[in-house]
Amino acid sequence: MNNEHSSKTTNASTSLNTHFPFSLRHSSFFILLIAIVAFALRLRYLTLFQYHIDEFFTLAAAKFIAETGLPRYPTGLMYDPGLPYSYLTGGLFRLFGFSEALGRWPAVIFGTLGVVTVYWLGTRVLRSKWVGLLAALWLAVSLESVEWGGRARMITLAQWLGLLAAALLWLGLTRDSVRYRLSFALTYGLTLLSHFSTVVLMPGWFAAGLGLWWFNIIRWQKKLLRDAIFLLIVFALAMSSGVIFQPPPSVEFQTENQGLEAKVGALSNKFLQIPSDLGHAWEAYGAYFIDRPHGAILALTLVGLVISLVRLLKGERRSRDVGALFLGCIFITVLAVLVLAIAPHWQRSRYLLMQVQGIFLLLGAHGGREIVALVPWPTAHKQQWQTGAAAILAILLTLPFWPPLAYIFNSGSSGWNRYDQAFNHVRDNLAEGDRVMSMHPPASWLYLDQSDYYLVQSSPKLIVRPDGELGDRYTGA
Repeated sequence: MNNEHSSKTTNASTSLNTHFPFSLRHSSFFILLIAIVAFALRLRYLTLFQYHIDEFFTLAAAKFIAETGLPRYPTGLMYDPGLPYSYLTGGLFRLFGFSEALGRWPAVIFGTLGVVTVYWLGTRVLRSKWVGLLAALWLAVSLESVEWGGRARMITLAQWLGLLAAALLWLGLTRDSVRYRLSFALTYGLTLLSHFSTVVLMPGWFAAGLGLWWFNIIRWQKKLLRDAIFLLIVFALAMSSGVIFQPPPSVEFQTENQGLEAKVGALSNKFLQIPSDLGHAWEAYGAYFIDRPHGAILALTLVGLVISLVRLLKGERRSRDVGALFLGCIFITVLAVLVLAIAPHWQRSRYLLMQVQGIFLLLGAHGGREIVALVPWPTAHKQQWQTGAAAILAILLTLPFWPPLAYIFNSGSSGWNRYDQAFNHVRDNLAEGDRVMSMHPPASWLYLDQSDYYLVQSSPKLIVRPDGELGDRYTGA
C-alpha cells in the first residue's frame, strides 16, 4: 500500500475510533465469550449424534488411513474429498482408536477457529471491533455452521481455511508482503484439497486484487505477477490431485480408453455450465439470502457496499471502505460465478458456508455500522445515541438466529441415520457365510469390515472397478 494512502486511511480511522462507539473496550473479553458460545454449541451438536449420511464416507476413509495410510476403500477406490480432514482424523484414530465423537472433534475446533478469524477480519480489514464481534456472533449461532461444526466432515475446515486465506491475501496486498502472499497461496491450496467447491473463490481473489489496484490502493509490481504465477501453480497442483484420484465419469468413458485430458474435460463439464440454470440457482440460494435471519443482513450488505463505493469514488478513501471493497469484490464475484457458471449439481446452499458465509456476515455488520453512523443523531450525547442504536440493531439482527437452534438444546441423543447402532446389531447377529446388503457401503465397511451388495434406490452410476467388476462410482460397491 502506498504511503499517501496509508496516511489518509490512518487519519480517518483515528478520527473514527475517537468519536464513534463501535471501537469497543474489552473486545478481547467479548470475543472470548463468543468463542466459548461457538464451541459449546458445536460440542452440544456433536453429542446429539444426529448423523449426516456423508459423515460415514469420511469416517470410513479416516479408519482406512489409520490402518493402511491411504483413504482406499476395500473396492480399490480412493476417497479423495476432504483429504486434509481425513488424514487429520485418521491420525487421531491411529493414536486413540476409532470413535464417532473423535471423528467429529476436529470440526468443532475448526468451526470455533472460523468464528475467531471472522472477528480478526472485522477488526483488521473493516477496521471495527463492533463489526468483527457482531459478525463473529452471527457465525457462532448460525444453525448451518453449528450443525456442520459438529459433524465429521471437512466443511468447517474448508470454511476456516478460506477465511484465513482471505486474511493472508489482505495482508499480502496491503502490506506488500511476499511472505503473506505465498502463505495465502499455500493456504488456498489446502482449502481446495479440503473441498472442491471452494474453486469458486479463485476468481474472487483476483477480483479483490484488481479492485484494490483500480482504486490505486496497491501499485502494480512485477513481483505481484510472480506471486500470481505461484498461486496458479498451487491451484493447478491441488486441482490435479482431484482429477487423478476422482473415479472415471462412466463405464463408457473407461471402455473408450480416453486419457487424462478427456477426463479433465468430462469432470469440468460436470462442474461448469455456461449459461447456468438460473431457476435452479434461485432455488438453491434464494431462500438462504432472502429468508430470516439472512434477509435483513443481505439488505445491510448492499447498503454498506453502496455507501463505501460512493465514498471511494469521491476520493474519500477511509480504511473501512477499502476493506469493504476488498471483501465486496470477493463476495460479489463468487456469487456471480455460482449463479452464472456452475452446474446445478454443485449449486448447494450448504457450500456457501465454505465459499462466502463469513464474508457475507462481515459485510452485513459493516452495513449496519454505516447506517447507524449516517443517522443525524442529536448533537448532545451523540455518542450515547449511537451506542444505544448500535446495541438495539445488534439485538434485533441476532434474535432471528436463535429459534432454529432450539432443537439443539431440547433434543435428546437418539439422533437419526444411526448406522452405528444398526450395524452393531447386525454384527451381533451375523453368522458365518452371511451376506450383507446395505444402502450405505462405507458405513458397512466401517462397522462390519464387510459389504457384499449395494442396495440403491435409483439408477446407479457405474464404473469398472480395479478388480474388473462393475461398481458404484462413488464407493466401488
